[in-house]
Amino acid sequence: MSITADHRRKQVIDLLLDNPDGLSPSEISERVGVSRQTITTYLKDLETEGVSKVEGTYRYAIDAREHLRPMHLSLSHVWLLYLQLRRVVRANLHKDSQYSTLLRRLETLLHEEIADHLVPQDTEQVSHRSRLFADLVSAWHDEKYVEIQYQALHRKGVVRHVIAPWWFEASVWSDSLYLIGGVHGKTTDDEPMMLKLERIQSVRITNDSFTRPDPQDILNYLKPTWGIWVGETEPVEVVLRFHHRQKQRLLETHWHPDQQISEDGEYIFWKAQIAEPREMLPWIRGWGADVEVMEPQSLRDEMIGEARALAKLYGVSDSNRDRLRNMFGD
Repeated sequence: MSITADHRRKQVIDLLLDNPDGLSPSEISERVGVSRQTITTYLKDLETEGVSKVEGTYRYAIDAREHLRPMHLSLSHVWLLYLQLRRVVRANLHKDSQYSTLLRRLETLLHEEIADHLVPQDTEQVSHRSRLFADLVSAWHDEKYVEIQYQALHRKGVVRHVIAPWWFEASVWSDSLYLIGGVHGKTTDDEPMMLKLERIQSVRITNDSFTRPDPQDILNYLKPTWGIWVGETEPVEVVLRFHHRQKQRLLETHWHPDQQISEDGEYIFWKAQIAEPREMLPWIRGWGADVEVMEPQSLRDEMIGEARALAKLYGVSDSNRDRLRNMFGD
C-alpha cells in the first residue's frame, strides 16, 4: 500500500507528540524520509492541528492537549466509527474547515485501509458558517448572550433575536444541526427556541451574561420530539396503521423511545407520544400507501389533503381508478 501525504502528516504528528520539546524540520525530514521542503509544507498544513514553532528556535512542537488520547479500538469499533463519520462526508459537510479538521484528527483512530477512503481529497473551505459556529460555541462557553440575524423558512427577511446559547443538537432524520437557546426577555425568563444553524446569517457576542441550564434538563425536554421540534402543547398520541408487508422494515429500526407496536391481522399498529406530529410528515410520506394515519385527526386531515393534491397533480380520477387498483391494490 502506498504511503499518502495524509499518512506522512500523521507520522509528523506522532513524532512531535513523542518529542514534546520539539524537532527541527531537518530532524523530522530525516525520520520521516522525505525532503525538508516537503516537511515545511506539512508543518504549514498542520497549523490547524496545533503544530507551531517554538518561540525563539527553529523547532516545531505540538500541544498534546490538542489531540485525542490514544485509544485502542477493535476493528468492528473502527468500522462503526467510520460509518458515522461517512454520514458527515456524504452530506458534503467535510469541505467546511471545522469538519475537515475534526475528521483528520479522528482519522488517526482508524485502520489505515479504512481511513484512506473516509474523506475525498477535496480542498477545505473556511466557510462563513464555520466562523459563526465558532462564535456560538465561544458564547456558549463564556455564557454570553448573542445577537443573531436569522433567516426563518418561508420568510422574506431576516429576524433579529437576542438569545442565550444553551446547547447544540443534531436532528435525527436529517443532517441539520440546531442551536437550542433561550430568547432573551426583559420581564420574563428566557423562552426556549430551536434555531437551525444553517439559517443563522450573523452572530454578535454581547457583554450580557446568562446561566446555562442543566444539559440533562435540555435533553429531557427533547425526549418526546420526533426529531427536534418541540410543540406548544403537551405531546400528542400518534397512531399509524401499517400494511403487514412492511413489518420487517418497520421492526428493523427503533423509531422513537416511546413507541409501541402491535399486530392485528394484516395490519401493524404503531403508536407514540410525539411533541409535534407534523414533523413526522416526511417520514410518513416515505411509506407511501403502506401506512395510514389514524390519529391525531389533524395529522390525518393533512395527509388526506396531500392525497387529494397528488391525485389532482397526476390526473387521477374515477375513470382510471380500476387501473390504479390493479397496480397498487385496494
